[in-house]
Amino acid sequence: MTFELGTNMAARLLDMIGPAIVRGEYSDGGFPTEADATSMFGASRTVIREAVKSLISKGLLESRTRVGTRVQPTDRWNILDPDVIRWMIDSPDPTAFLMEFATFRKGVIPPAAGLAARFASPSDMDSMESAFMKLKQASDQDSAASALYLFHEAVVEASGNPVHRRMHQTMAVVIRRLARASAEAGAIYPGHYAHVLNSIRVRDVIRAEDAMRVALEEESNRLQAATETRPKARPVGSNAV
Repeated sequence: MTFELGTNMAARLLDMIGPAIVRGEYSDGGFPTEADATSMFGASRTVIREAVKSLISKGLLESRTRVGTRVQPTDRWNILDPDVIRWMIDSPDPTAFLMEFATFRKGVIPPAAGLAARFASPSDMDSMESAFMKLKQASDQDSAASALYLFHEAVVEASGNPVHRRMHQTMAVVIRRLARASAEAGAIYPGHYAHVLNSIRVRDVIRAEDAMRVALEEESNRLQAATETRPKARPVGSNAV
């Protein structure tokens, strides 16, 4: 593929190579030399260097003198980088990544619910109430997934904690995809979130945390059960070593 002249050539090349690495298309950790990549992608050496530099900063590649450029193991990838997140979510089988995030979320969102119970403003309560009503009235998977995302977003905003807010913004694409997967698996139960909302409404911090923890645990369990019955595609980065 030949890249036309333009200011976004490196970004476009990055969006080609990054997903290919995540899909495991570079076997045994090998990556083309600069000369080979120039020929392979039809891009200048400057563009190749810029794309490789970006991939190194994201943890997907490593460059060493006399060794060359190699694909890094998945545990060295910067999974909080927005591009890496997007590539992993768009991979053939993002299930493992989604389930890992679901586990992580169980340790983060319940405390946010507790903070919401303590600090939520009237405007925050309106947002949570509105999102919950949409969740309760959802008639299909799309509307259920959208409402679930909005409810979590409203809770995080109500927490007043900038770290929670920033994490939610950074991981928004994962949270949306996880909500979609939960809806497809029939794992969303509005009753659980009614308990969360009621606990926040009466300013019961401990109950709010516990209710959110139960809601997330139930969703994770049902989602895990659903994924175990599906045919498995090649996992993310399966060829990386």
